[in-house]
Amino acid sequence: TNESRDKAKSSILSGLVECNYSPATRTDMRIQNGDVITVHGSGKFIIVNITEETKKGRLRLSAKKYI
Repeated sequence: TNESRDKAKSSILSGLVECNYSPATRTDMRIQNGDVITVHGSGKFIIVNITEETKKGRLRLSAKKYI
């Protein structure tokens, strides 16, 4: 959703994010290909591909938005 990591973290901690239709309560939870991420106010996304780790140890992923 082109959000900064700080804004995404804030959304998770305030209860605006769900992973596979369950509230996401932790910012360090593991996701897998095929997981459905719902961001209230932005839409629903499916994780298509998780690729390499960045230099800082973060995961780079691809997602498609439900229409």
